[in-house]
Amino acid sequence: MSVPNQTPYNIYTANGLTTVFAYEFYLISASDIQVTINGNEVTSGYTVSGVGNTNGGEVTFITAPSNGATVIFERVTPTYRLTDYQDNGDLLADTVNKDFDRLWMAIQRAFIYLGVALTRPLFGGGPFNANGYRIANLADPVNDQDAATKKFVVENGKTNLARTLRAPETSIPALPTIQNRKNKILAFNNEGDPICVLPESGSASDVLIDLASSEIPGGGLVMLGQKVTVQQAMDYLLNKGNAVRLSTYCLLSATENSAFAAA
Repeated sequence: MSVPNQTPYNIYTANGLTTVFAYEFYLISASDIQVTINGNEVTSGYTVSGVGNTNGGEVTFITAPSNGATVIFERVTPTYRLTDYQDNGDLLADTVNKDFDRLWMAIQRAFIYLGVALTRPLFGGGPFNANGYRIANLADPVNDQDAATKKFVVENGKTNLARTLRAPETSIPALPTIQNRKNKILAFNNEGDPICVLPESGSASDVLIDLASSEIPGGGLVMLGQKVTVQQAMDYLLNKGNAVRLSTYCLLSATENSAFAAA
């Protein structure tokens, strides 16, 4: 007989009482059906009836699968030829038909699995599409463009988070803009929100901000007052003997470079 266009599997949820389940596809041999319970293949403890019937038959378990268990019947046809035809031997229609039937059964199963494979568009490129399903058992990423597992992201997040200042609240407002925070120190208002304030004049914070500033006073504390931090000016002086230009450290006009060079 020809192979009908059938779905070669059935899926059931057991109730802990039922022992007889139908399979609704054509089998050539009882060994061509694969039985799994909760994803684990079962090879004994049941019998198969209806082999050879186009519309299938039944699987009868000795002991009912447990309540809530997922029972799957799937036709798994061997992907190798079972019949070895001999020269001048019998070429019976029943034997040949079953051989060809197995080919089509194997093709049907291949197309079933192709339909649930992770694929991308055949033409025009495009990303692989998981169709909303999870992808399990990924290895940890190695290269920059590798997919990252949830555990990898969480663990790296914990490592990075351990080196940051944290607040118990769900969220806090962003820091002020650069114009509102430069040359100031971080503080918190009565709501606990971050603000930036001027340090007390003459305090250590005030002096350190002046030393690190690239604006006035900045480098003006030691030599020049424009676009130079004290550290940049000192670095220049330390390297002056090696003819290193101040522009290595900051952007100055020709006049300003000349002023340093003459110093």
